[in-house]
Amino acid sequence: MYVNFPNKRSQSALDFFHNADRQSHQKYSWGSSVILSGGAGYVVKEYFIVPEGEIHCHCHMESTEHWTILEGAIMLTLDNDKIYMTNGDSCIIRLGQYHTLKNVSRYPMHGFMVQCGRNLSIEDVYIK
Repeated sequence: MYVNFPNKRSQSALDFFHNADRQSHQKYSWGSSVILSGGAGYVVKEYFIVPEGEIHCHCHMESTEHWTILEGAIMLTLDNDKIYMTNGDSCIIRLGQYHTLKNVSRYPMHGFMVQCGRNLSIEDVYIK
C-alpha cells in the first residue's frame, strides 16, 4: 500500500495514525506489510518477508527509505552491490538507487522501513 501525502503540513502524524488503515495487513507474494504511522512527507511500515521472498528491483526518485532489520536476514542489492543484513542492521536507500530485498534465512524476516519524501505513492516506484 502506498500513501500520497499532500505537500502541506496540515496533516499531523497523530491525525494520520488515527485515520490510517494500519490494522489491515497488505499481503504480497513475498510477505506482508502494514502502515504503523505517517504524516506529511513520511510513512513508517512494518514488514514481514517470507523465506526466499523477494521485493523486486525498483527505485524511487522522490523518496528515500531507511530499513532496520529486527529478525532474520536479507540480502539487499543496492545498485550493483550486495549487502547482507541481519538483526539490528540498518541502511539508507537514497533517491534513484535501485534496490532489491531478498530473505536469505529459513525464517521470516521482520523489519521496519521509514520512507521520507515528497511523493510516497505508487507513481514514485520505477521498476528496472
